[in-house]
Amino acid sequence: MHLKPKAPSKIPLFIGIGIGAFFLLIILYSLGFMQNLNFLMSDSLYGGKTPINSIVIVAIDDKSIDKIGRWPWDRSVFASLNSKLQGSLTIGYDIGFYENATGDAAFTSSLAGNKVVLASQVNGFDADGKADSYLLPKTEFLDAGARTGYVNILTHPDGVTRTADLTVSTQYDHFAYTILESALGIRREKEAMLYINFPSVPYMYQMVSIADVVAGKVDSSVFKNKIVLVGATSQSLKDHYFVPTSSGVAMPGVEVHAAIIQTLLNSNHLHHQSDASLFILLFLFVVGAGVCVFFLRPVWTFGILTGVIVLYEFCAIFFFDQNIILNLVYPPLAIMLAYPLFYAGSYAIETRERKKVESAFGKYLSPVVVSHLLKNKESVELGGVEKELTIFFSDIRGFTTLSEKLSPSELVATLNEYFDAMSTIVITHNGIVDKYIGDAIMAFWGAPNVNEKHARDAVLSALAMKKEMKKIKARFAVRGIDIDIGMGINTGQVIVGNIGSHSRFDYTVIGDAVNLASRVEGLTKEYGVLLLITAHTKRHLDNSFVCRELDLVAVKGKTEPVALFEVVGMLEDVEYDTTEFISIYSRGLTLYRQGEFADAKAKFTESYAMKHDKASKLMMVRCEEYLVHPPADWMGVYVAKNK
Repeated sequence: MHLKPKAPSKIPLFIGIGIGAFFLLIILYSLGFMQNLNFLMSDSLYGGKTPINSIVIVAIDDKSIDKIGRWPWDRSVFASLNSKLQGSLTIGYDIGFYENATGDAAFTSSLAGNKVVLASQVNGFDADGKADSYLLPKTEFLDAGARTGYVNILTHPDGVTRTADLTVSTQYDHFAYTILESALGIRREKEAMLYINFPSVPYMYQMVSIADVVAGKVDSSVFKNKIVLVGATSQSLKDHYFVPTSSGVAMPGVEVHAAIIQTLLNSNHLHHQSDASLFILLFLFVVGAGVCVFFLRPVWTFGILTGVIVLYEFCAIFFFDQNIILNLVYPPLAIMLAYPLFYAGSYAIETRERKKVESAFGKYLSPVVVSHLLKNKESVELGGVEKELTIFFSDIRGFTTLSEKLSPSELVATLNEYFDAMSTIVITHNGIVDKYIGDAIMAFWGAPNVNEKHARDAVLSALAMKKEMKKIKARFAVRGIDIDIGMGINTGQVIVGNIGSHSRFDYTVIGDAVNLASRVEGLTKEYGVLLLITAHTKRHLDNSFVCRELDLVAVKGKTEPVALFEVVGMLEDVEYDTTEFISIYSRGLTLYRQGEFADAKAKFTESYAMKHDKASKLMMVRCEEYLVHPPADWMGVYVAKNK
């Protein structure tokens, strides 16, 4: 791991960014921002446990409704049920016995000898949010020994049931709490907001159909020393709730009460981490992100912070098993918010300092230009002269991808190594490196010193760069860097001289010939070649250069077409099959310009089969298109759509 050079000027800004990010997170948390998302993510931690076997649910299911009849039933059915459950610890009815009904007397008689808890409901609340009115079971049932507890189930705003309020009533206990006390004679500490530890998905508790129990088809041993809950599981009775373990399947209300009983029995109710611990965690994560950005290179920073987020999620699983629910949104959000903010601040400072350096050295000129100016003092004045020069542009392919893979210092080192090698070649071949434009190089030949062979020198320089690129690629490949370049050359009349203002100027070239050279370089990607020259440059070369004419193109922004040539190499270096390949392509190009697209396609297909080059493929596709949609007034000119 390599540390970045430290910039003390960043410290105050980083402190400000850290404080701002920290308080922004607290404000968002206090406003409940993304609370539902946190609940949703936490829900994924529930489940994976086994429901206890000491609870049995006697289900009012579709089968029972089919056999016993339409709901509600005669209460003698439940009297018969009580007789079948004599060996149970407690019978809890998640059913309302609030009004008079047939069979009440039989049901009252059946309460003797059983511990029975009947459902009640909180109907109203006072100004403090406490229960002040109830819907209670019939008095005769309570007088006969039955107990009661309220069965109200809480649902969060997102429609999911996660909690039970055990303290909303001062007069009655919760249904599940009352059942547990009735069955075991024990009392648990009451939670105003009990987070239920749902053990599993719906319908996992042991369930038997009430119709089978009443019919005597279920052995009494199933209920011996068990807590028996009687409630609706049929969808038609509409007593279902979505819970954290639902996965799209609603849980019967009676099973929700079973989960509350299990949570109370195991004393494993859940607790959300405290706000204080969360705020401390947010502070540490923000500070940690700032420290990483300040001291480490981007690739290390990204890897470490990503690792911290992943590790935190695993910690959340561990703490959930300890009955603590960690906030799954805000600690990762702290990193995802602070990380780009710190980098933006770092970039702003580096940009400001870079501008200082550019301002300090902006008037420095290349040694060749300085030498010329010393010999020709009149050249110090602003202005220029018109001359025929050869202009060169090159560009690194995939530079954006490269810059994302490397740290700023690694990127600069890579570019410097590349620029140094290429600039040396330009200077060696009597050229001037005009400027570096990001990853691009602009150079020209023929000024300030007179050079009658400026076109030849420019092309020889480009061929030397082509060979040097093989060495550079080999060196860079060891470091995991893969780069390619495109080079474009044009010869023409330009203005060359000192251009700018009296306080700041550059010795450079301007004119249409410069723009054309830039456009030609851009076309290297489209035709899949490394080096393109125009016919204007080709006219200055002798037969020692092997060139392949590629196309006649009107570049973007121009109406006058120009012939483009790929410089394949020097004659002594080109093999016979390459010469044959060029000949076939040239015959295809002639037919293409004559509008014989079918024959032209055949030739381009033949040349493509030899070298699998992009230019042949491109021309094949064009011929296919023109065969379907013949161009009007065909002159053999392709109009480029891109720069």
